[in-house]
Amino acid sequence: AKQWDESWEAYLLVAPDEAALGRSNQLERSDAAAAAASGAALRQITSVACGLCAEQGLPCPQLSTMRDLQQHAQRVHKRLMCPLCRESRCVFSHEQELFVAMDLKSHMTQHPECQFCKQRFYDNDSLYGHMSREHFHCYVCEQAGTPHQYFQDYENLQGHFEQAHHACQEPECLIRRFVVFLTDEELRTHHLERHTGRMPRWQQGRGRRLDAQMQVGSSMIEERRRLHQAERRQQTRPPTEEEFPTLA
Repeated sequence: AKQWDESWEAYLLVAPDEAALGRSNQLERSDAAAAAASGAALRQITSVACGLCAEQGLPCPQLSTMRDLQQHAQRVHKRLMCPLCRESRCVFSHEQELFVAMDLKSHMTQHPECQFCKQRFYDNDSLYGHMSREHFHCYVCEQAGTPHQYFQDYENLQGHFEQAHHACQEPECLIRRFVVFLTDEELRTHHLERHTGRMPRWQQGRGRRLDAQMQVGSSMIEERRRLHQAERRQQTRPPTEEEFPTLA
């Protein structure tokens, strides 16, 4: 009897719990059903579909691309889609706005336009990307705190350089392009470094004065550095007997 009791206890320890197994299988089936329902809902949301058909309770035909949706909206609902929003607006297809022809013209004015090409873009980031690629911007204005100063071509930009800034007029710099400075002093320094040998006499005098000023400034800085080092050496040396005599 004792041996039987021990065997029965061992069986109870390893025997499967039928109720627990049933609950586990039920949970697995429930999870699988929920996953299938979620997948179906996700496919329904992300698939190409017509929002007007859903609003009006009409059966929506199977659509594969946004071009199919645009053709369907124009053929069935007499509506148009904004081409910029279609390509760049981050929404589901059934959330894309559809317009009648007159409303679409009004909507298009909300997108920024290139003042040179008269082409519209989805947002300002897209517009600035186009301006940087296809046109020219003044980096001197940007350094001075006025960004986004654009010009249609380099000829217009060069005219702006000459009117608003200090552009080098030497032939080699005109060929190189973009040789322009924020201040007259920067332009004179450039002339001193690059064009002194070809400068007219009056400009050479300005260059020599600027060079002398720079040399005087450098000498003054060097003198201050020398005095500062001498003061530090004076502070760190040990005192002499006259300055700090020993006690008798």
